[in-house]
Amino acid sequence: MDERDLIKQLQEHKGLMMTERSSFEAHWREISKFISTRTSRYQKEDRNKGGSMNNAIINETAVLAHRTLESGMMAGMSSPARPWFSLGPQDPGMKTFGPVKDWLDVVTKVMLQAMGRSNLYTVLPKQWGGIGAYGTAAFGLVDDEKEIFRAYPFPIGSFCIDTNDRMQVDGCHREFSMTVRQLISRFGKKDANGNLRWDNFSTAVKNAYDKGSWGQWFGVNHAIEINPDYNPESLHSKDKKYRSVYYEDGPDNHKPLSVMGYSDFPVITSRWHVNGEDVYGTRSPAMDALGSVKMIQLEERRKYQIIDKVWNPAMNADASMRNSGADTLPGAMNYVQGMAMNGNTGMTPAYTPDYNSIAIIQNDIKDVEARIRSTFFADLMLMLATSDNSQMTAREVEERHSEKLLVLGPMLEQQNDDTFDPLIDTIFNKCNDRGLFPPPPEELDGQQLRVEYISTMAQAQKLIGVSAVERFVGFVGNMANIDPQAVDKLNTDETIDEYGIMLGVNGNLVNNDDDVLEIRTQRAQAQQAQAAAQSVPAMAHGAQAAKTLSEIPSGGDTALTRMLAQAQGGVNYEE
Repeated sequence: MDERDLIKQLQEHKGLMMTERSSFEAHWREISKFISTRTSRYQKEDRNKGGSMNNAIINETAVLAHRTLESGMMAGMSSPARPWFSLGPQDPGMKTFGPVKDWLDVVTKVMLQAMGRSNLYTVLPKQWGGIGAYGTAAFGLVDDEKEIFRAYPFPIGSFCIDTNDRMQVDGCHREFSMTVRQLISRFGKKDANGNLRWDNFSTAVKNAYDKGSWGQWFGVNHAIEINPDYNPESLHSKDKKYRSVYYEDGPDNHKPLSVMGYSDFPVITSRWHVNGEDVYGTRSPAMDALGSVKMIQLEERRKYQIIDKVWNPAMNADASMRNSGADTLPGAMNYVQGMAMNGNTGMTPAYTPDYNSIAIIQNDIKDVEARIRSTFFADLMLMLATSDNSQMTAREVEERHSEKLLVLGPMLEQQNDDTFDPLIDTIFNKCNDRGLFPPPPEELDGQQLRVEYISTMAQAQKLIGVSAVERFVGFVGNMANIDPQAVDKLNTDETIDEYGIMLGVNGNLVNNDDDVLEIRTQRAQAQQAQAAAQSVPAMAHGAQAAKTLSEIPSGGDTALTRMLAQAQGGVNYEE
């Protein structure tokens, strides 16, 4: 395809995607105005805008609740302070097999270290804040020479997405800006003589460079789509599954800045809730709370108007006092004709304010604030952000937050499908391409790996089921007091394994089946050796007794014959 035709095709597709997105923009703008300021960007010119954007916010409850949600989701789902996922074989029976278990532990640690080296953990909070506010958020994850990979957040309004037949995001167009210096550093190429080539830049960029205006900004488009020329047998970048094209804005964009390919879709898109074939997230805590958030701003304004009227009321005065030089101080002055004729002299308040109205509106504001915090799951998120997982008991979770965790269940499953599965797959492939993993055991040949999520929030949901295990084991123990054979129904090894998984303990703390077999074999051998050692004195005593008996005369009237006769019914062996 001709490069000009390629750009035209991408622009047409982008236009369709922008039309699909347009119905969400009004809602997003209101959320930006009242809850999550400075997180949207609908125009490339919106960059580096430092003016005040919080003028619509008087009551900050929603802002703080959203911030708590963002922090709680980060701590609860993807905390850098603890492992939040583990890898396992597709066959559950192999998860405790020594070589497989050891290799998977090493791979998981390598991936977590790679995440820690990159900027992923600075971008993920923006991702969680994005879906908490707008229902949709995205960031790019691309190769990096220094950090293996690097993440680039996409502000809401700067990108549009598309989905495949499985309702998974596999297309993204975004708009952003780059300075001349950044463009040259990222996309500049040199000829054989070391001179900069300008064939992929617009004339405007070249002129700005020649004039030394290296800080001048230019609009850039980035399109990532399924590659129609995908060739799985080819190793060339242009033949990979996903095509990535950068091109400049404006009429002078005849050639793309860059055309390359990706094996994995490099955009991680998260959605709070998706309804049917909708492309964008259709719900979020901020969307649900927006009505209350707008109402509480109005109530705050009304409250301060009442306070102002109480402390600085409008006044009535007789018209004759207009030129009397009366000291009115702050507040309005209404001159009433004939006021003095009615027996009123001087000035009086224009109305008598209702002092109870302040208390009434304050109580209502507290109720609205509580609804907003509840909509953002503030108390649950504070627990996840501040509680050590080892101190969070199953009973605490079950009694205090089980209902809210159940409400969050669909969102967590959505993140597994939208965010975590593609994120871990992509990072695994990038680390593997760098040769960071040891050779896998032959038992894993041809097998797919399975991801187990062990974050604090995932474990909190599983802790609800832990109490059932504890009750079952306690029941078996009570039954064993009645019938000791009841314990035969309890598979203790499997119970320990599953309990450890539910609690999210480190896999190295639980011995695999091979180690357990070896331990039990050694214990049985030790017990046999101990029993044999204890039997040696008895055998020696028996041998000595046999020797003594052999030396006693068997005939005649002896103590032995009398004892034997007595034992056999009084038979007399005397000759």
